[in-house]
Amino acid sequence: MTNNVSNILFLISNITIKTELPNELQQFLNDVHQLRVQLFHIHTDINVLNEKLMLIQLDDTEEGSDQSSIKQLISKLCKESMKFEKEIKEMKKINDLSMNSSSNETINRIKKNHLNSLTIQFVSLMRQYQTIQLDIKSSLKMKVIRKMKIYNPSLNDNVIEESIEKKNTDNTLVQQLQQKEDQIALNFLEERHRELLSINDAIEEINGMFVSLAVLIETQGELINSIEENCNSTKEYTKQINEELQRTYHLKKKLIIVCYFLKKII
Repeated sequence: MTNNVSNILFLISNITIKTELPNELQQFLNDVHQLRVQLFHIHTDINVLNEKLMLIQLDDTEEGSDQSSIKQLISKLCKESMKFEKEIKEMKKINDLSMNSSSNETINRIKKNHLNSLTIQFVSLMRQYQTIQLDIKSSLKMKVIRKMKIYNPSLNDNVIEESIEKKNTDNTLVQQLQQKEDQIALNFLEERHRELLSINDAIEEINGMFVSLAVLIETQGELINSIEENCNSTKEYTKQINEELQRTYHLKKKLIIVCYFLKKII
């Protein structure tokens, strides 16, 4: 009998209280953290781009627009955005597969809401980014029109705008400038044309991204509630863990007391 009690006490003393999150959820949350870091960098770059837009709008000089750095920043943002889009779509795909094989509804809900929350934040940033791009494009066009009319006051605004909107510069305005041997105006027009085309390409990429991201969010209700649901689900899971810890602790305490009295009796 004494040996049995000793064995029970030994088993109780080796009861461990598991406080860690499940490996699957912990790895997922680590991946989510990395995506949030990426979102932070995208948000920072968008703010920088917005500052450059304000400089363009305030400064009428060609040098003040800092157009070379704008092109570089737009290119960087496009790469960052496409990388984020690819990674979150891959996470969504993996999560869908794991949901089919997992029976833990709480974990599945947490993961789903995290992904929806990230997607909503990303779409919001991309909308802001797209708006800034369109404003930059509009501001640059107005700057080009003003500058071209300085070179040649007889030029029509619509003709200039049409020239810089086309995919190629082989048009009436270019031919006129070539005939007049106005190389300075021609070089300026061609350079601004290339810049605006690169902005157009970036805008088209963002438009395509909106379409592909739409499939990640299933209902309008999730768009509104996903962040709140995510917080509630995390609290719910934490509550379950705490309740389990309390039950384990009290069970261990009761067993120790019982074994203590058994040992005294024996």
